[in-house]
Amino acid sequence: MRIQNRKICLFVDNFSGHEILYEPSNIQLEWFEPNLTPYVQPLDAGIIRCFKAHYRRAFCIRALDRDDAGEQEIYKISLLEAMLMAKEAWDSIEPTTIKHCWDHTAIQRPPIMLRIPATSHNNSAVQTPPTTDPITWQIIRDFATTEMTLPDAEDALKRHLGENYHDDEWLPVLQTVMDADEDGNSASALAVIDKIKPTKPPGPSHHAVTAQGQLLESEISDAMIKLKKRNRVHGELLSMDELLKPVEEDEVGESPEIFEGGDEEIVAEVCREHARAEEHVAEAQSESDDEQPASTALTRAEMMDLCERLETSCLDVDAECALDLKRSLCRFRAHLRKVEMASARQITLNSLWGL
Repeated sequence: MRIQNRKICLFVDNFSGHEILYEPSNIQLEWFEPNLTPYVQPLDAGIIRCFKAHYRRAFCIRALDRDDAGEQEIYKISLLEAMLMAKEAWDSIEPTTIKHCWDHTAIQRPPIMLRIPATSHNNSAVQTPPTTDPITWQIIRDFATTEMTLPDAEDALKRHLGENYHDDEWLPVLQTVMDADEDGNSASALAVIDKIKPTKPPGPSHHAVTAQGQLLESEISDAMIKLKKRNRVHGELLSMDELLKPVEEDEVGESPEIFEGGDEEIVAEVCREHARAEEHVAEAQSESDDEQPASTALTRAEMMDLCERLETSCLDVDAECALDLKRSLCRFRAHLRKVEMASARQITLNSLWGL
């Protein structure tokens, strides 16, 4: 970028891990104020919620299928299957959902429009503007703490609010900030801003409502009700917010400070743990050498044969999923054959005659 003389502006949230220990030459860093995540980050505006809804829906349907199959531990799942379900959930997010969440944050231009209608106007006193939009109030804070002039602040508000900008709402606010900052004390102006700024704590209600998300949440609710009727869910059913944003995700927990020596102590502790694990594995192997069960893994050829046999028989069963199963088995057999062909080696005369 330096060679091409390119410059970019990078917006960064106030996560502690985003600390940058050097001054970039061609990158201008703009730091978000605290608690802006649900407002300005499209992923947190509904995309992640939609991803979780896809996964929860698949997990609930899987639990119902396992219950129908007579399984006792219907919620038990392997790490591999969970990872595959998570990938499937992410791939299922529609582009329209992503676009809607970007539009919901209103961080791209032009134009950026407020979704909250303006209220009645009153010139007699400083009115609280009808918005909790953090970008708007960041402009006001910049006006109070930087060299931004009054016309510059008005222009910035007009560009951001578009047709929702009204002089009789914002000029009294700007004038109040100017009056508080007459003595050059920006802290007084910031205190006034905090006093007149509408407050609304961020939370799940700030996510974008999408058609895909609504359908998924409805299907999750239906599945949870079925599990409850089968006595597979005990106690009260969780709300959708509790399912898709459990409180455990926000709990960091206390980590004991046992690595006062820094990186060297961490590396030493990892080496000790690794050595203990190797000793444990060696002891377990020596104790079970004589009791190793025969491997039950099938070869690729055996799996292809089994798939072919199931394909020819599954349609004999009167089941709605029989055709889907046949198609899935055929695709899986084709994949196995492709892998088999890719790993096959050409037979030479020497190997044929055992030379």
